[in-house]
Amino acid sequence: MTNINLYILPILVVFLFVDISIFTIFDANISALLLCLYTIILLYQNKKLPMALAIFFVSLQFFVFYGNIYLLLSYLIPISLLARWAKITIRKESVITYVFLAMLIMIEQVFVAPYVFGVNALKTYTFYKICGNILMLAIFLKYLPKGKLGDRL
Repeated sequence: MTNINLYILPILVVFLFVDISIFTIFDANISALLLCLYTIILLYQNKKLPMALAIFFVSLQFFVFYGNIYLLLSYLIPISLLARWAKITIRKESVITYVFLAMLIMIEQVFVAPYVFGVNALKTYTFYKICGNILMLAIFLKYLPKGKLGDRL
């Protein structure tokens, strides 16, 4: 994970533009590339700069989609603290990463989107969005460069 620190800003900018482009083209929030990267940074990095940049870009994306940052921060901060606690307690980062991403997407689709837009998301749409983003997260974790210690991060 040491190599990701060098490229964190360009990766975040590219993922922001990809998420906004997909939202503009399909008129729906289909992918959550920034949330996938945020979960990876949250659970695999201990430095404050990548975490602050990830929170800033996720907040910027949420503001573009919904026009409000407070809803995001109201559930992102408590779940992030819960994920950090679970990382220390359980020590299974791979499981925590997938569960954390699923929780974030579920809260966004079930509570935030109906509150902001007044439209309830279908359960199948939410399920497929969670499955697709977990697949993207698995691909990111598979091809993410490892540090000098091999598989240990």
